[in-house]
Amino acid sequence: MEGSDAKNNNNNGSQSVRVAVNIRPLVTPELLVGCSDCISVTPGEPQVQIGSHSFTFDYVYGSTGAPSSRIFDDCVEPLVDALFHGYNATVLAYGQTGSGKTYTMGTNYNGECTNGIIPKVMHMIFKRVEDTKGTTEFLIRVSFIEVY
Repeated sequence: MEGSDAKNNNNNGSQSVRVAVNIRPLVTPELLVGCSDCISVTPGEPQVQIGSHSFTFDYVYGSTGAPSSRIFDDCVEPLVDALFHGYNATVLAYGQTGSGKTYTMGTNYNGECTNGIIPKVMHMIFKRVEDTKGTTEFLIRVSFIEVY
């Protein structure tokens, strides 16, 4: 592993569930009132520390982990590839209010919505379908749910 790359090399497809943590940076209002990070990342490892507790995941992004922009490439793109080999896939964002789920998934249409996971997945799926047009027939079913 290089630098602060938090990618786990145990990504050989033998796991059916993988867990990635995306650490949201502090936002301006939090910084203005003197908030500080309460979580730290073990350099080069997919592990975080909160106080005296350590937690290991498959991937850690943000903070001093791998950059958040890699979430799609590392975690989601392989799932989209698997769709075209007959597998189903689910991406679930879970966390408390304000933790960055909507931003990460790209369902907040007040700005850079095309940077999120959902728009990237849809673009990738329809590009793959277009690239094989005339040689393969596709039936695409997509579900989306946002629970508050």
